[in-house]
Amino acid sequence: RKGSETFETDITLPEDHQNKKWAGKEIHFKIKIHEVKRKVLPPLEDDFAKELGSTSLDELRARLRAEIENRLTSERTAQEKEQLIKQLIAQHTFQVPPSMVEREFQDVLYRLRNQDRSAGSATQEAASDLKAIQEQYRPVAEDRAKGRILLQSIAEQEGLSVGPQEMDQEIALMAKGMRTTPQEMKNWILSQQGSLEGLKTKMLERKALEFIHSKAIFVEN
Repeated sequence: RKGSETFETDITLPEDHQNKKWAGKEIHFKIKIHEVKRKVLPPLEDDFAKELGSTSLDELRARLRAEIENRLTSERTAQEKEQLIKQLIAQHTFQVPPSMVEREFQDVLYRLRNQDRSAGSATQEAASDLKAIQEQYRPVAEDRAKGRILLQSIAEQEGLSVGPQEMDQEIALMAKGMRTTPQEMKNWILSQQGSLEGLKTKMLERKALEFIHSKAIFVEN
């Protein structure tokens, strides 16, 4: 359509539209086009590469190839670590402290609520709904608790530890992701947890997982 052109149209909104007031109703729109633009792709040459921070097109291609390979490696490593945790849990049968399972379950529930908020909906917590959530995610919480206990045991057995400098680096990384200062990030953790022990424990568990991953041999099917 041309610029400054005006037209009208009717659109029926879906029944599951997040605004219940308009869900399933037909809306009449009057639309005026003020400007029409066409996307023009720049030619693939050295000048284009320089605009993206590379000295040449060949360097840009090499950089993009390396980034893709690193991303694929990270995804494969994450999958391998997930397999290791599942195998550890399957090979060890023991009772997990109910309080630890409850903490993991509350963490799962917290993540679900955040996902629902991001999607524009809300988690329903009526008795029947909460029961269904517990039946579905309580086993997940139990496995998470078992995995943490096993990783802590491995860390102790192998003499792994997390030093003050590693803690500072982790807090600085978290602060960067939250766009705040390391000190503000540290203060927030202390206000929420009372100490840095929880963060230190999670870092130790991660280190234990990295340790067993470095010793594991994976066979491609």
